[in-house]
Amino acid sequence: MGARRLFDIAIYIVLGLIALLFLGRFLWLPVSLFIVSGRSMEPTLHIGDLVVGVRREPRIGDVVVYCVSRSRIYCVVHRLIGFDEHGNPITKGDANPVPDPPMAREILYTATLAIPRYLWIPPTVLLLGFYAAMKAREYLERERLGAAKTSLEILTIGILIMWFAAYIVVALSAPRQPLLPESLFPKPSVALVRAVYSSNYSSLEIILRPTGVKLLAVSGVCSAYTSSGRLLATFPGTIRGNIVVITLPPQFWRELLNSSRGVTTYYRIRCLIALDKGYLHLSIPMHFTWRLLDIKVLENQGLFTIANPNPVPINTSYSLITYTKDRFGRTALLSVYRGTLVLAPLSKTYIAVPPGVWMARLVLRYRVWDEEIVYATKFVLSS
Repeated sequence: MGARRLFDIAIYIVLGLIALLFLGRFLWLPVSLFIVSGRSMEPTLHIGDLVVGVRREPRIGDVVVYCVSRSRIYCVVHRLIGFDEHGNPITKGDANPVPDPPMAREILYTATLAIPRYLWIPPTVLLLGFYAAMKAREYLERERLGAAKTSLEILTIGILIMWFAAYIVVALSAPRQPLLPESLFPKPSVALVRAVYSSNYSSLEIILRPTGVKLLAVSGVCSAYTSSGRLLATFPGTIRGNIVVITLPPQFWRELLNSSRGVTTYYRIRCLIALDKGYLHLSIPMHFTWRLLDIKVLENQGLFTIANPNPVPINTSYSLITYTKDRFGRTALLSVYRGTLVLAPLSKTYIAVPPGVWMARLVLRYRVWDEEIVYATKFVLSS
């Protein structure tokens, strides 16, 4: 077997292994390759970077890979920033202002290596181009001598030609800036860094990164719209350096909850920002995750605690049922008290059990998302 034949076999083996690694997520392989196709992880990852994912337990702060469909055709490379109360991972792109929408997702791989595009694309193009030219030369030589062409050689040349054609199409379709004199100077731009709520949810801070331009003021008022385009509320906004501060009144949160049909509500913030060189139409997709009431039992103090972690008041009704023991040691109903509670936003209240009670049972009812939530708990005060 000649050296050239061994070289061909080596090329086929390397290409086969690379193709196998790109198909790793479909075959449940412990290692898989991914190519970044978006800007949500900049400046950590850029479009065209090659990511090596390894199947291992991720830690908070790791860059992970999860797929948004069962077919695993479309996968996302984002950073793991925590876990919710149900144990589902919370991920976020480094360049995104808010975390990804909460959902039950399975992390397939943890990114352990990232190869920048300028390190792997040029060598790959040069090597494949050299190999394609060599095979084309052999093909033409065989054609001139009238020798038979193997189907493997024809298939190899065809694959290489299609690969180069696809690469050229992608390269030509990429946006390019014309080499005009004005393009040598930086153009004004405003990048969105992130959007965060204040600790009491009374305001929203939109942090921007302006280049070659200065934020002056919010023109008019900012508006919030549902995902269907219905106006929720309007509220004032101010500029503080590179931050747009929007006041979120209680009425906004009530309207947002009324428009919700599930745990997570999606909406959009729109503002018109006056710049020193024009205007900026700001439109940011947002989401808010509502939480259930947090009910705990303090047995040693004879108290039930009810906490409302949401920025809206929650109307509740409850039944406090108490029991005692008769002289034969049997459980006997002592009293049933029914009442209502309006839990203020971000507040905590207490329900005390009267003295002389052996066991107490609390049944709490409230409505959110057009559903009735019923919570029941009990504890024994003394033996």
